Amino acid sequence: MKKHNVLLLFFVLLYAFCLYVYLGLYSLSYWSLLSNQLYLIPPLLAVLGGLYAVTRYGKGNPHGRALLYFSLGISALFVGELLWLYYEHILGADPFPSLADVFYIVSYPLMIIGIFKEIRISNRKEQLPSWKVAIPVALLIAVSSFYFIYQAYDYEASLIENTFSMGYGLGDIILVVAGVYIFRIMRDYSGGRMASAWLMIGIGLILTLIADVLFSFFYQQYEESLYAYAQIDLVWSLAYLFFSYGLFKIGFIIDDIRQKVIKSCG
Repeated sequence: MKKHNVLLLFFVLLYAFCLYVYLGLYSLSYWSLLSNQLYLIPPLLAVLGGLYAVTRYGKGNPHGRALLYFSLGISALFVGELLWLYYEHILGADPFPSLADVFYIVSYPLMIIGIFKEIRISNRKEQLPSWKVAIPVALLIAVSSFYFIYQAYDYEASLIENTFSMGYGLGDIILVVAGVYIFRIMRDYSGGRMASAWLMIGIGLILTLIADVLFSFFYQQYEESLYAYAQIDLVWSLAYLFFSYGLFKIGFIIDDIRQKVIKSCG
């Protein structure tokens, strides 16, 4: 069985276990501790996937540098998750607003920088987005700005709370734009295994956006650990697993290419 198939099977089994814990053990007394520990595994795997892909390319490779920025964004998300759990379950404090939010928000520009760098080093002559791409992106930004920034402002909240809330809104706009440009990367690879790896990353971005929107709409219910709303974590976990699979697959592809080159030279 090929490495990426083994990894896919592992991720499927891991997510099945996550579903079992989140949906099947919710009413048990140790559910919170187990679910919180389990929740950290998918983002950690995404960080490891990013490191693996970057090291396979090498620091001097422009694709490796692009993935380094994206992986730093994933790493910032992981640190944010750690801090959020630390504030909420160890200190017993409200994690919003906190240092965790800083790492969450920083992750968005890092990821989009990585995606733009990947686009710029493509072999296509067309480096700037054409009007066919620019117009839909402009419309998405306009609509997203209303829902993610304007509606995020709360007149009863403090300045720092509104700053973070609107920062998340801006971050979600970045995710929208990043999702659009993932298709540019897939087009530049003209299909094939590398395009499918970036598709997994794109799905991860879309799932992250969905989870962020659900969280912003149902924050109070989520904080009260109401059953249906607590399962938003499952969407984030799935997003991290898509990131992980896409990044590991990129590393596997580079390894396969190297092995073929070595065999051909031998």
